[in-house]
Amino acid sequence: MGTALEETGADRLLANIIAEELGGLGPRFVLSGFFIITLIASNIMSNNASAALMAPIAITVADKLGVEARPFLMTVTYAASLSFMLPMGYQTNTMIYTPGNYQVSDYLRVGAPLTIILWVAATLGMPYFFPF
Repeated sequence: MGTALEETGADRLLANIIAEELGGLGPRFVLSGFFIITLIASNIMSNNASAALMAPIAITVADKLGVEARPFLMTVTYAASLSFMLPMGYQTNTMIYTPGNYQVSDYLRVGAPLTIILWVAATLGMPYFFPF
């Protein structure tokens, strides 16, 4: 999927839109947005697919903003691994869904606060560990 985005030029199109619309707010804001988009994608499809989908866009946006791509890539890979909010986000969540007699609300009740904490930590921490 990531290669298809690069080959068709869709990554550049999406990156131009993101950089033009959100770039004025600063790279940390754009980084935070990438976290949220990747996280949502990871809860709907596999984490590997969401990382492969978002990585080329993150690289291109970083280039358009004139900043280092590493914090964006690390944020994408980190957010792709945080699929706590839905049972279909990760295989283990799906495996215990029926035997544990869980409901989707159980995942949301525990996963949403945890995700918010990790989102704030990533937004503040990624530029510290991987400077722009």
